[in-house]
Parts: sequence; structure tokens; C-alpha cells
Amino acid sequence: MICRAIIPKTVKEALEINRSAPLIEIRLEEIKGLSKENILDIFKTESKIIATCRPGSMDEKSRLQILTWAIEAGATYVDVEIESDNDFKEEIVKVANINGTQIIISYHNYDKTPDIQTLKEIIDNCFKDGAHIAKVACFANSKMDAARIISLLDDSRPIIPLGMGKEGEITRVAAPILGAPFTFAPLKDEMTTAPGQIASETLEKVYTLLNIL
Repeated sequence: MICRAIIPKTVKEALEINRSAPLIEIRLEEIKGLSKENILDIFKTESKIIATCRPGSMDEKSRLQILTWAIEAGATYVDVEIESDNDFKEEIVKVANINGTQIIISYHNYDKTPDIQTLKEIIDNCFKDGAHIAKVACFANSKMDAARIISLLDDSRPIIPLGMGKEGEITRVAAPILGAPFTFAPLKDEMTTAPGQIASETLEKVYTLLNIL
């Protein structure tokens, strides 16, 4: 229900952390000099791992190679951005389906929450592109934005709707209660990977009080 998200800086850090929770998202883009052997070591764990490698810190060929290695090493999920090049997405989908890895296609908007029709079109496009799970993370500038984000769960398909920022915090608590496969939280308070993330311990207390863990 709670996915602990981390952005390790070194292979050693990734190896130390990746066995500390049942479900972990490992952001791979900050680890320098990753090799296939490093990836095999990182993903050799009982934990379920989401392999993520956000664009910007390397060229697309290198990013595709890293995600491919992660899938082949046993990643439970792979996250690929909806705005990625179609050839990039198609290759990830192909390799993931061959290896039994669940595909998360994600949309991020760090400025605002689009209107509901736009959000629904984004979700439709995620599934058209081959997603098993669609993830939509938008900055919530108001409570109405947060309500619009969480309303995306009125859908029979697996969706993770998340609001960023202070107004979006409620979505991170409510999403798995209302049907999202899981929500994201930092492994430790000082290790947040997105604005508005709530500490794992806080989420666990809330879910324990509601008797839904």
C-alpha cells in the first residue's frame, strides 16, 4: 500500500536501502556509472521494486539501457513517462511484457492540475500506450484541485492519482483507501522525492488508526 521512494546517489546506497521495505521505488538517474552487474545486484532482493529513471541527467539511449537492465534483473514494475518518445515507450513495453514486469506510465505536472477532461484523456493515453497502471501526479493549488485529482479513481482501471504540494497531501493519504494500488512516501522524512510527500511513519499511523493496513 505504501511505496517507499528513494533517489540513491551511489550503488552502495541503493544496495543498503533496497531491502528495507516490501515495496520500493528506486530512482536510478542519479547513480553514476551504473553497469549491468550493478543493476543485477540492486534488484536481487525480496522487496518489490519499481524501476524509475527520469529524463534529464543522461541521454535517452543510456536511460533506455538502464531501464532494460532493470527489467531483465527482475524489477516488479517499471515507470516510464507518457511524454517519452513513442519508440522509447514501445521498447520498454515490449521488454517489460517479455519479462513479466508491470508497466506504470506516468504523467507529472509540477505547476498545476489540468481540467478533468484533460486528465481523463491523459489516463486513456497511458493505457493506450501499454500501461498496466496509470500514474497522474499534479501540483494541487487548491482543495478543488485535490478533489479533482482523487476523483480520477472513479474508474475501473488501476490508477495512482497524486497531488503535489501542501494542498495535495490529502490525496496521498486517500488514494490507496479509495482504490489506488499504492501511494508514495519517502523512506525517511529528509529523503522526499516529490513535494507534498508524507512521511511513511505518519501514513502507517493513519492507516493503522483506520484499520486498513
